[in-house]
Amino acid sequence: MKAALWQLFYFLEAGVLAAELRRQGASHLHNHFVDSSCSVAMLASHMSGVPFSFTLHGPTELYEPHRWRLDEKIARAAFSVFISHFARSQGMLFSDPSHWDRMRIVHCGIEPERYRKVSVEGANPLEIVFIGRMAGVKGAPLMIAALERLRADHPDARLVMIGDGPERPALEAQARAAGLQGAVEFTGYLDQDQVAARLSAAAMLALPSFAEGVPVVLMEAMATGLPVVTTRIAGIPELVEDGVSGILVPPGDLDALVEALSALLADTEMRARLGQAGRAKVARDFHQATEAKWLGTLFSGSIAGQLPRTLRPEQAEASSHPAG
Repeated sequence: MKAALWQLFYFLEAGVLAAELRRQGASHLHNHFVDSSCSVAMLASHMSGVPFSFTLHGPTELYEPHRWRLDEKIARAAFSVFISHFARSQGMLFSDPSHWDRMRIVHCGIEPERYRKVSVEGANPLEIVFIGRMAGVKGAPLMIAALERLRADHPDARLVMIGDGPERPALEAQARAAGLQGAVEFTGYLDQDQVAARLSAAAMLALPSFAEGVPVVLMEAMATGLPVVTTRIAGIPELVEDGVSGILVPPGDLDALVEALSALLADTEMRARLGQAGRAKVARDFHQATEAKWLGTLFSGSIAGQLPRTLRPEQAEASSHPAG
């Protein structure tokens, strides 16, 4: 009964949205997620005749693709957007091949100019930052366990846990049990400027997640010029190249995580080299302005009945300037 009632609410919302689309003379509707809000967008598109598209981030929507009718949304959309090649491949997995030619890639992006490594008085050169929701998916308990082992060889190493969530009390208890009260700081939620300031004072960022899309916090750290240690999952290797712009470790592998962090703590030159490459990667492939422009190109092309054939903007630029 409850589920049926929610479906009625979605149908009514779609009717309101369809009427507003017609009133404003809209030519396209885009929804930034694939959950219930996208169901409303799909219904409103059907009611109004206004084409729609959507962005799939993952990983949550990919846990229950049949519940969210990912196949139907891809089939009905004028085109669909995915934040990585990996995410697009999962959309392909749950859709008919006849729709694959309308699936494009638009990265999440940041403004790299907001982030830069600067000299901070009193900063700890061995400070590791973790940023994320204090929930199981982020692998946060591994960070406490890793620091406990790291302190034997790096007694000045320190961990800053930025974020909040249901597992924060358990993580604080884990730190106390390990005798790390003075070495672990739990800041709670910080806004974007505060995050930028904490990254600027850090040595590196670590994110041992078990499931992800392409984390924006990695982009922020890389734009700051920090090396990152993270897991080899989902779309992360499309952002972080192992040994070039960061270090990738197998998910859940504490030994590998400790080894990677220890190597960076011991090598200032490696930290600088990986950080410099990471900043260049973000500026080139994950700049907010570039990605917004590409999404706009997809909108205008779809409306004109000529959706760009390439998956990414740099491919479109290359195809318009053939070699020779």
